[in-house]
Amino acid sequence: MISLFNTTHSSFTQNFNSILARSQSDMQTLIPEVLATLQDIQQRGIDSLLELVRKYDNWNPCSLQDLKIDKNKAEDAYKKLDSKLKKSLQIAFERIYEFHSLTKPKGFIHYDKYDNLLGIQVFPVARAGIYIPGGKACYPSSLLMNAIPAKVAGVQEIIMTTPTPNNQISDVLLATIHLCDITECYKIGGVGAIGMLAYGIGQQEVGESLSFLYADSKKHSQSCIKDKSKLLSDTDTESFKKVDCISGPGNIFVATAKKLVFGEVNIDMIAGPSEIGIIADSSANADSVAIDMLSQAEHDEMASALLITDDSNLAREIAQKIEEKLTHLSRQHIARISIDKRSAIIITRNLQEAVCLMNKIAPAHLEINT
Repeated sequence: MISLFNTTHSSFTQNFNSILARSQSDMQTLIPEVLATLQDIQQRGIDSLLELVRKYDNWNPCSLQDLKIDKNKAEDAYKKLDSKLKKSLQIAFERIYEFHSLTKPKGFIHYDKYDNLLGIQVFPVARAGIYIPGGKACYPSSLLMNAIPAKVAGVQEIIMTTPTPNNQISDVLLATIHLCDITECYKIGGVGAIGMLAYGIGQQEVGESLSFLYADSKKHSQSCIKDKSKLLSDTDTESFKKVDCISGPGNIFVATAKKLVFGEVNIDMIAGPSEIGIIADSSANADSVAIDMLSQAEHDEMASALLITDDSNLAREIAQKIEEKLTHLSRQHIARISIDKRSAIIITRNLQEAVCLMNKIAPAHLEINT
């Protein structure tokens, strides 16, 4: 069951500090592992990426070309998509595009009193990388929210990566790829995707590629080396140009990788696991708050849902509603871990105290129900 804390209790400061320290401690413990993976990608290139996909996504790509998503498949998925869902995606695209068009920065030219010409010119980056999480759910919204600002900015090449367990990808995501007219798409996730985007993949020596493919002949020789001459002629397809910036959400491994490659490339932010913070008073609807908390908790076992309220009765009611609704979720197991281990309800003396605590938490998603 979700933890309940009261700011009047002597143990509250310790409990609250543990909430604040979660994300930092999580990331610190992962840095050595993530750094080692990134270094391996720099040293071994495509071989390292292929190993990561085999290990984490449970399928057997043999080349960078195998990782590439066919744009014709994306177009077919868009054409076959349910008309209502297609309309929803189109409306979302138009609304997001309109909003970000209003935020597009503009340059200026100015002559100061000494007749010096001053100014700013704003240019889009040439090549932007977008990370779309996957595996446990499908997130076409993440693609829309990251690709559309790049299109508004005038980015010419938009590159998308996403994990595809068992080499499966959602038709909805494929359709959204077509709608957004993504330049290149690759079936790789996690640290491998961030390393690929940040460092690029250089053209490898044929001998090195062959020696790797033959290294574990029992597993891979049948599926990977059906035609040696084709492999030799296709080595030019085994290169990938690094991007200028990376945006998009991901789990703690992705967030840590983005932190470590910053400087090699620009990044949007270190988002980390999904997180929602809600401030509510007695006027809040307990059902709605419970649903909103669970909507984040079901994303990931490491997701966090935090409620801060000055009403102890509401706190207990919402805790009970969460328990009732959890049993009906298709992703109950994931949400249960998040609720029990990563979430909390805090009861404060007043709303001013609630605001102060929420400012310290600074959640990715903030909701106010007062």
